Amino acid sequence: MIISAVLIILFILDIALIYLIYNYNVKGTINRFLSLLLIPITLTNLEILFFYSFLRSMHVMIGLNIAIFGSIFFFPLFYHFSFFFPRKRIKNRSNILLAFLYIIPVLLGIMLMLTYRPESSILFFKDLIQPQSYIHKNPVYFGIYLVMIIYQLSLLSLTIFRVAGSLKLNLLHRERKTVIMVLTGFIPLSLILLFNNFVFLPLRVGIYFYLANSGIYTVYFLLLIFQFGYIDRKAIFRFFILYPAFLGLIIILYNKALVPLNSLIINSLFIHESFLIILEFLLIFNFSIPLIRIIGDRIDSLINPSLTNIYKILNLAVPKLAEIIDIMELDQFLIKLFTHDLHVKKFYFLTRDTNIRKYHSLHQSDSGLFFPLNGELTDKLYNIHKICDLHKIALSWEQGEELGLLDKYKISLTVPLFTKNKLDAVCLIGDPGVARPWHQKEIEELELFFSGIPVIIGRCQTHAKAIELEQKQARIERITVLNAITSEVAHEIRNPLSIISTSAETIVSKDLSEKEIQRLAVDILEETERMSKLLNRLLTLPPMEQTEHSQTDIKETIKRTFELISQKALKNHIHLELSSTNNNCTAMINREAFIQVCLNISLNAIEVLPENGIFKAVIKRNQDTIEVQFIDNGPGISPETECRIFEPFFTTKQEGTGLGLAVSKRIITEAGGTINVESTVGKTVFNIVLPQSAL
Repeated sequence: MIISAVLIILFILDIALIYLIYNYNVKGTINRFLSLLLIPITLTNLEILFFYSFLRSMHVMIGLNIAIFGSIFFFPLFYHFSFFFPRKRIKNRSNILLAFLYIIPVLLGIMLMLTYRPESSILFFKDLIQPQSYIHKNPVYFGIYLVMIIYQLSLLSLTIFRVAGSLKLNLLHRERKTVIMVLTGFIPLSLILLFNNFVFLPLRVGIYFYLANSGIYTVYFLLLIFQFGYIDRKAIFRFFILYPAFLGLIIILYNKALVPLNSLIINSLFIHESFLIILEFLLIFNFSIPLIRIIGDRIDSLINPSLTNIYKILNLAVPKLAEIIDIMELDQFLIKLFTHDLHVKKFYFLTRDTNIRKYHSLHQSDSGLFFPLNGELTDKLYNIHKICDLHKIALSWEQGEELGLLDKYKISLTVPLFTKNKLDAVCLIGDPGVARPWHQKEIEELELFFSGIPVIIGRCQTHAKAIELEQKQARIERITVLNAITSEVAHEIRNPLSIISTSAETIVSKDLSEKEIQRLAVDILEETERMSKLLNRLLTLPPMEQTEHSQTDIKETIKRTFELISQKALKNHIHLELSSTNNNCTAMINREAFIQVCLNISLNAIEVLPENGIFKAVIKRNQDTIEVQFIDNGPGISPETECRIFEPFFTTKQEGTGLGLAVSKRIITEAGGTINVESTVGKTVFNIVLPQSAL
């Protein structure tokens, strides 16, 4: 009685486990195979229950058919499973080969059915209790059975070879651990259970070993699916409490209500008992599924309030999205929402950058996490077009490099954000807690929340374009003003130049008295001073024509610059320093133009440096460029000034024009180089990078 009860419990647990695995993700390849692989083992438990509890002809026949079905399909399924596990790596598999893989054992099973004789089987199972020689009672049957065993052992050998061979691949840590679990536990336990008729002889003693092995197998299978990430608190509750209780209730009702009714139906309608049992099982199973889901969801809301919490938090967050108009603000909002409010371990927001053709984070600290615009991840997101659970699609990755990167950053969900048919951004979300993957309903809530994010991204992009257009318009207005100032300067200096020119010609061409010459000289001095003041007030950018650049010795040019400013530096007690990592430091730039750049930076520094301040130039030679750093230990530049320092007409000096650094940037840019500034309190660095040769 106890053994029968244990067998029934194991059978109920296995049925519940099959249902749990399959419904966790009905479209996932891994779920289908794992649930199918457990079916033969479950049928073996049912087979032993029939053999142990009944020795009547009909029950023996049912048990034998179950045993044949289980042993026929387990090893072809396991071998087929090895085509995908630990990750799909075989392309263009032959469908004909797969067809033969299943047709051969089916034919062997049919032959076993045709050669089966109930009376010899009864003797056979009696012989298991009291071992005797039984092969001679049905030699054809046992011959076919032996052929099927050889076939199954061959498939098992091929499966072990393929799974073990996968250890040579570049596997993730989780995949490698799962492969080892399959090789060391799953295969031996499955082999023992499926060939229990030969392992546990005599049955009266071996049944205890069988029960222990079957219980260990169920626990091991739980560990295996836990390794795949298919167990959470809700699933454990349903597996250990709800499903067994419901199935137990069905069995009790069946024994109390349907068994007496079955005898009446069989005698009245002449229906075979096995057919009636199968029909009743299918009807009960189909009607039970909706009821189990309703009860499970009600109880889940009590023992697992996280779904209610995430629903409330996301609903409170939606109105705040309406105020966001900047992509950086959206990034900060999402990070705070998931890591702080929802307590998700990892969250990353990757935006599309067409310049570098990558999806990357907006934060420098996450620079290692990026994906190409056209990669394996984006291909999957374009195909799936919704939130992607990496645990569920891990088998479908061909290359796996991007999968390895996601695994390294402990990502569970990948959220594509589409605007029409363009993938504008990708959100990467980690696990919501320890040993707790995302529930399907939680994923549905996230999909509803993220469905509005592309609209926010579009608004941010529109706002960014508007700001860019406004800045462009401002630059156009500045250029217009600049042209007007240029015309004014040209008009204003024409008269002084005319007076100077006339006065000089008069002095040269005529024999004048000393008094007249002195008067003309005074006119020249006055007009020169007036023109100088005018130019100081209305100084404009140099002409925009292209400067001819040539190979220039950067070290020698900076030395010349330091000679020009040496008297001013000495007067202000400023120390000048020059260092170079290489004697040959030539770059492609106009020498006079580069002196102008150096003077603009140097004179600005000398004016703000305190007494005994240091201004130094450091020259570095790289592979294709020359890098020059002008460093001073002055008071530094404020962030507000630093972001505008290269703008024309922007100045912080009372007598400045705001054109020196703007001119310098244009000169460096025309030469194919770059210039930028980094400043903190006590240190300012102007960094110039120039090409060694023409671009």
